[in-house]
Amino acid sequence: MAGNNMCVVLETKVPECVNIITLIHEQTIFFFLDILEHFSPNLKGASEGIGTSDDVLIAGFNLANSGGFTGDLPSQAKELVNRIRAHHGVDMHNQWKFINIFVGSNDLCKVCQNQTLFGAEQYAKHLQETVRYLRDILPRTYVNIVPPFHVEVLLETQPDNPFCVDLQSLSCQCISEMPRKDFLEIKSAFDQTLDAFAAAEFQTRDFATAVSYGVNVDNIATLGKSLNLAFIALDCFHFSSMAHDIVAKIIWSDLFKPIKSRAPIEWSTFQPQLWKCPPE
Repeated sequence: MAGNNMCVVLETKVPECVNIITLIHEQTIFFFLDILEHFSPNLKGASEGIGTSDDVLIAGFNLANSGGFTGDLPSQAKELVNRIRAHHGVDMHNQWKFINIFVGSNDLCKVCQNQTLFGAEQYAKHLQETVRYLRDILPRTYVNIVPPFHVEVLLETQPDNPFCVDLQSLSCQCISEMPRKDFLEIKSAFDQTLDAFAAAEFQTRDFATAVSYGVNVDNIATLGKSLNLAFIALDCFHFSSMAHDIVAKIIWSDLFKPIKSRAPIEWSTFQPQLWKCPPE
Protein backbone atom coordinates (compact mmCIF):
# COMPACT_ATOMS: atom_id res chain seq x y z
CA MET A 1 0.00 0.00 0.00
CA ALA A 2 1.23 3.59 0.46
CA GLY A 3 4.93 3.93 -0.14
CA ASN A 4 6.27 0.60 -1.34
CA ASN A 5 3.83 -2.24 -0.97
CA MET A 6 3.04 -5.54 -2.52
CA CYS A 7 0.22 -7.95 -1.84
CA VAL A 8 -0.01 -11.39 -3.36
CA VAL A 9 -2.20 -14.38 -2.66
CA LEU A 10 -0.19 -17.46 -1.85
CA GLU A 11 -0.89 -21.03 -2.82
CA THR A 12 -2.46 -23.21 -0.17
CA LYS A 13 0.62 -25.47 -0.32
CA VAL A 14 4.15 -24.10 -0.58
CA PRO A 15 6.57 -26.19 -2.67
CA GLU A 16 9.55 -27.79 -0.99
CA CYS A 17 12.69 -25.67 -0.78
CA VAL A 18 15.05 -26.04 -3.74
CA ASN A 19 18.58 -24.82 -4.29
CA ILE A 20 18.34 -21.04 -4.21
CA ILE A 21 21.65 -20.77 -6.08
CA THR A 22 19.70 -21.53 -9.26
CA LEU A 23 17.67 -18.37 -8.76
CA ILE A 24 20.80 -16.30 -8.14
CA HIS A 25 22.37 -17.50 -11.39
CA GLU A 26 19.23 -16.76 -13.38
CA GLN A 27 18.75 -13.21 -12.14
CA THR A 28 21.22 -10.75 -10.64
CA ILE A 29 18.75 -8.25 -9.19
CA PHE A 30 15.31 -9.28 -7.97
CA PHE A 31 12.54 -8.22 -5.64
CA PHE A 32 10.67 -9.84 -2.78
CA LEU A 33 7.99 -11.02 -5.18
CA ASP A 34 10.63 -12.93 -7.14
CA ILE A 35 11.58 -14.84 -3.99
CA LEU A 36 7.96 -15.72 -3.21
CA GLU A 37 7.31 -16.79 -6.80
CA HIS A 38 10.34 -19.06 -6.68
CA PHE A 39 8.74 -21.07 -3.87
CA SER A 40 5.11 -20.54 -4.95
CA PRO A 41 4.95 -20.22 -8.76
CA ASN A 42 1.16 -19.83 -8.84
CA LEU A 43 0.89 -16.57 -6.92
CA LYS A 44 -1.98 -14.26 -7.77
CA GLY A 45 -2.05 -10.48 -7.76
CA ALA A 46 1.47 -9.59 -8.85
CA SER A 47 2.07 -6.44 -10.89
CA GLU A 48 2.51 -7.09 -14.60
CA GLY A 49 4.56 -4.04 -15.55
CA ILE A 50 5.11 -0.35 -14.89
CA GLY A 51 2.01 1.76 -14.40
CA THR A 52 -0.19 3.47 -11.85
CA SER A 53 -1.97 1.63 -9.05
CA ASP A 54 -5.29 2.61 -10.65
CA ASP A 55 -4.63 0.34 -13.62
CA VAL A 56 -5.81 -3.00 -12.24
CA LEU A 57 -4.59 -5.01 -15.23
CA ILE A 58 -1.03 -3.80 -14.66
CA ALA A 59 -0.94 -3.15 -10.91
CA GLY A 60 -2.81 -6.26 -9.81
CA PHE A 61 -3.05 -6.16 -6.01
CA ASN A 62 -0.27 -3.57 -5.73
CA LEU A 63 -1.78 -0.37 -4.32
CA ALA A 64 1.51 1.46 -3.73
CA ASN A 65 1.70 5.09 -4.79
CA SER A 66 4.91 7.06 -4.99
CA GLY A 67 4.63 9.91 -2.50
CA GLY A 68 1.90 8.15 -0.51
CA PHE A 69 1.22 8.89 3.16
CA THR A 70 -0.02 6.75 6.02
CA GLY A 71 -3.37 8.50 5.80
CA ASP A 72 -3.87 6.82 2.42
CA LEU A 73 -3.76 3.32 3.92
CA PRO A 74 -7.41 2.82 4.95
CA SER A 75 -8.76 3.58 1.47
CA GLN A 76 -6.03 1.48 -0.13
CA ALA A 77 -6.94 -1.46 2.11
CA LYS A 78 -10.57 -1.25 0.99
CA GLU A 79 -9.55 -1.15 -2.65
CA LEU A 80 -7.25 -4.12 -2.08
CA VAL A 81 -10.10 -6.16 -0.60
CA ASN A 82 -12.31 -5.22 -3.56
CA ARG A 83 -9.68 -6.45 -6.01
CA ILE A 84 -9.18 -9.72 -4.15
CA ARG A 85 -12.94 -10.32 -4.09
CA ALA A 86 -13.23 -9.59 -7.80
CA HIS A 87 -10.38 -11.90 -8.82
CA HIS A 88 -11.87 -15.14 -10.18
CA GLY A 89 -8.72 -17.11 -9.46
CA VAL A 90 -8.64 -16.32 -5.74
CA ASP A 91 -10.38 -18.24 -2.99
CA MET A 92 -10.45 -15.42 -0.45
CA HIS A 93 -11.44 -17.61 2.47
CA ASN A 94 -9.11 -20.56 1.95
CA GLN A 95 -5.97 -19.23 0.29
CA TRP A 96 -3.29 -17.52 2.34
CA LYS A 97 -2.52 -13.88 1.65
CA PHE A 98 0.75 -12.02 2.25
CA ILE A 99 0.46 -8.24 2.57
CA ASN A 100 3.55 -6.06 2.84
CA ILE A 101 3.14 -2.51 4.13
CA PHE A 102 6.00 -0.05 3.84
CA VAL A 103 4.81 3.43 4.70
CA GLY A 104 5.70 6.43 6.84
CA SER A 105 8.85 7.75 5.18
CA ASN A 106 6.92 10.48 3.37
CA ASP A 107 5.16 11.35 6.64
CA LEU A 108 8.58 11.86 8.23
CA CYS A 109 9.55 14.14 5.37
CA LYS A 110 6.52 16.35 6.13
CA VAL A 111 6.46 16.11 9.93
CA CYS A 112 8.27 19.43 10.42
CA GLN A 113 5.40 21.18 8.63
CA ASN A 114 2.56 19.59 10.57
CA GLN A 115 3.19 17.15 13.43
CA THR A 116 -0.54 16.78 14.03
CA LEU A 117 -1.15 15.50 10.51
CA PHE A 118 2.10 13.64 9.89
CA GLY A 119 3.31 12.69 13.38
CA ALA A 120 3.62 9.35 15.15
CA GLU A 121 0.11 9.48 16.61
CA GLN A 122 -1.53 9.69 13.19
CA TYR A 123 0.89 7.11 11.81
CA ALA A 124 -0.20 4.65 14.50
CA LYS A 125 -3.88 5.51 14.11
CA HIS A 126 -4.04 4.92 10.36
CA LEU A 127 -1.83 1.84 10.45
CA GLN A 128 -3.80 0.16 13.24
CA GLU A 129 -7.12 1.05 11.60
CA THR A 130 -5.89 -0.54 8.37
CA VAL A 131 -4.65 -3.75 9.98
CA ARG A 132 -7.86 -4.14 12.00
CA TYR A 133 -9.88 -3.78 8.80
CA LEU A 134 -7.77 -6.40 7.03
CA ARG A 135 -8.07 -8.72 10.05
CA ASP A 136 -11.86 -8.45 10.05
CA ILE A 137 -12.24 -8.96 6.29
CA LEU A 138 -9.41 -11.21 5.13
CA PRO A 139 -9.00 -14.63 6.77
CA ARG A 140 -5.73 -16.49 6.36
CA THR A 141 -3.61 -13.37 6.04
CA TYR A 142 -0.08 -12.47 7.10
CA VAL A 143 0.62 -8.74 7.30
CA ASN A 144 4.27 -7.74 7.25
CA ILE A 145 5.04 -4.17 8.31
CA VAL A 146 8.31 -2.51 7.34
CA PRO A 147 9.22 0.48 9.56
CA PRO A 148 9.63 3.88 7.89
CA PHE A 149 13.05 4.41 6.36
CA HIS A 150 15.63 6.39 8.36
CA VAL A 151 15.38 9.22 5.82
CA GLU A 152 17.77 11.40 7.84
CA VAL A 153 20.69 9.22 6.70
CA LEU A 154 20.24 10.70 3.23
CA LEU A 155 22.05 13.79 4.53
CA GLU A 156 25.21 11.68 4.40
CA THR A 157 25.04 11.80 0.60
CA GLN A 158 25.19 15.60 0.39
CA PRO A 159 28.85 16.51 1.13
CA ASP A 160 30.23 14.68 -1.93
CA ASN A 161 27.12 15.04 -4.10
CA PRO A 162 25.95 18.68 -4.19
CA PHE A 163 23.13 17.87 -6.60
CA CYS A 164 21.53 15.79 -3.82
CA VAL A 165 21.11 18.94 -1.72
CA ASP A 166 18.62 20.43 -4.16
CA LEU A 167 16.86 17.15 -4.87
CA GLN A 168 16.41 16.32 -1.18
CA SER A 169 15.20 19.82 -0.39
CA LEU A 170 12.28 19.02 -2.69
CA SER A 171 11.64 15.40 -1.74
CA CYS A 172 12.35 15.55 2.02
CA GLN A 173 12.95 19.07 3.28
CA CYS A 174 12.44 18.16 6.95
CA ILE A 175 15.75 16.30 7.17
CA SER A 176 17.50 19.63 6.54
CA GLU A 177 15.14 21.90 8.45
CA MET A 178 15.08 19.96 11.74
CA PRO A 179 17.98 19.30 14.13
CA ARG A 180 19.04 15.68 13.69
CA LYS A 181 18.42 14.95 17.39
CA ASP A 182 14.80 16.14 17.15
CA PHE A 183 14.26 14.19 13.94
CA LEU A 184 15.61 11.00 15.50
CA GLU A 185 13.26 11.39 18.45
CA ILE A 186 10.31 11.58 16.08
CA LYS A 187 11.54 8.56 14.11
CA SER A 188 11.90 6.67 17.38
CA ALA A 189 8.32 7.58 18.28
CA PHE A 190 7.14 6.15 14.95
CA ASP A 191 9.02 2.92 15.61
CA GLN A 192 7.68 2.57 19.15
CA THR A 193 4.10 2.58 17.88
CA LEU A 194 4.84 -0.69 16.05
CA ASP A 195 5.13 -2.53 19.36
CA ALA A 196 1.33 -2.48 19.50
CA PHE A 197 1.13 -5.10 16.75
CA ALA A 198 2.41 -7.77 19.12
CA ALA A 199 -0.91 -7.55 20.97
CA ALA A 200 -3.39 -10.42 20.84
CA GLU A 201 -5.90 -8.45 18.77
CA PHE A 202 -3.48 -8.55 15.82
CA GLN A 203 -2.64 -12.25 16.25
CA THR A 204 -5.57 -14.59 15.72
CA ARG A 205 -6.05 -18.19 14.63
CA ASP A 206 -5.85 -17.31 10.94
CA PHE A 207 -4.38 -13.79 10.92
CA ALA A 208 -0.92 -12.63 11.91
CA THR A 209 0.91 -9.31 11.97
CA ALA A 210 4.66 -8.92 12.25
CA VAL A 211 7.23 -6.15 11.89
CA SER A 212 10.35 -6.59 9.77
CA TYR A 213 12.89 -4.72 11.87
CA GLY A 214 15.87 -5.92 9.84
CA VAL A 215 15.40 -3.10 7.34
CA ASN A 216 15.33 -0.39 10.02
CA VAL A 217 18.99 0.57 9.60
CA ASP A 218 20.22 4.05 10.51
CA ASN A 219 23.21 4.28 8.19
CA ILE A 220 24.09 3.77 4.55
CA ALA A 221 26.33 0.87 3.63
CA THR A 222 29.89 1.74 2.75
CA LEU A 223 32.27 0.60 0.05
CA GLY A 224 35.68 0.87 1.61
CA LYS A 225 35.70 4.25 3.33
CA SER A 226 33.07 5.79 1.06
CA LEU A 227 29.28 5.59 1.01
CA ASN A 228 27.96 2.92 -1.30
CA LEU A 229 25.77 5.18 -3.41
CA ALA A 230 24.60 2.18 -5.42
CA PHE A 231 21.95 1.82 -2.70
CA ILE A 232 20.39 5.21 -3.55
CA ALA A 233 18.43 5.99 -6.72
CA LEU A 234 19.42 8.88 -8.97
CA ASP A 235 16.85 11.13 -7.27
CA CYS A 236 18.92 10.87 -4.05
CA PHE A 237 15.84 9.70 -2.15
CA HIS A 238 14.37 6.37 -3.23
CA PHE A 239 15.90 2.91 -3.06
CA SER A 240 17.88 1.84 -6.11
CA SER A 241 17.24 -1.54 -7.75
CA MET A 242 20.19 -2.93 -5.82
CA ALA A 243 18.73 -1.65 -2.55
CA HIS A 244 15.38 -3.29 -3.36
CA ASP A 245 17.27 -6.53 -3.90
CA ILE A 246 18.94 -6.26 -0.48
CA VAL A 247 15.72 -5.23 1.26
CA ALA A 248 13.93 -8.23 -0.26
CA LYS A 249 16.55 -10.54 1.21
CA ILE A 250 16.36 -8.86 4.61
CA ILE A 251 12.56 -9.18 4.74
CA TRP A 252 12.80 -12.83 3.65
CA SER A 253 15.39 -13.51 6.34
CA ASP A 254 13.21 -11.85 8.99
CA LEU A 255 10.34 -14.20 8.18
CA PHE A 256 12.35 -17.07 9.66
CA LYS A 257 13.35 -15.28 12.86
CA PRO A 258 11.37 -15.16 16.11
CA ILE A 259 9.70 -11.76 16.42
CA LYS A 260 11.68 -10.78 19.51
CA SER A 261 15.01 -11.53 17.86
CA ARG A 262 14.45 -9.32 14.82
CA ALA A 263 16.74 -6.29 14.75
CA PRO A 264 18.31 -3.93 12.19
CA ILE A 265 20.99 -5.72 10.22
CA GLU A 266 24.65 -4.77 10.45
CA TRP A 267 26.10 -4.00 7.04
CA SER A 268 29.50 -5.31 8.09
CA THR A 269 28.16 -8.79 8.86
CA PHE A 270 25.06 -9.12 6.66
CA GLN A 271 25.58 -11.73 3.96
CA PRO A 272 22.84 -11.41 1.30
CA GLN A 273 24.18 -14.44 -0.56
CA LEU A 274 23.18 -16.70 2.34
CA TRP A 275 19.53 -17.69 2.11
CA LYS A 276 17.05 -19.11 4.52
CA CYS A 277 14.83 -21.85 3.17
CA PRO A 278 11.44 -22.99 4.49
CA PRO A 279 11.89 -26.09 6.68
CA GLU A 280 8.92 -27.74 4.98
